Amino acid sequence: MLGETCLLCERESIAAFRLCRYHKIASERIREAYSVWQTGYGDFSWRNYLKKVISLPETGQWALDVAKLELSDLDGSEESGR
Repeated sequence: MLGETCLLCERESIAAFRLCRYHKIASERIREAYSVWQTGYGDFSWRNYLKKVISLPETGQWALDVAKLELSDLDGSEESGR
């Protein structure tokens, strides 16, 4: 749908993803890197991975935005399941 904005910024979103192209790329890279982290750290939960991504000073702003959104979504889904 044209004219909708990204969930995280004011840029136009890619309708199927509800993120702009920059946040979508950041989301894809975070997800791709998760498997690498699991290989390196063993049983590393998605939640712990997102917390680590957020805590790293090297994390860029777009990835930080996405990781915080993902973590917030996790927290929201757990609250609704209680």
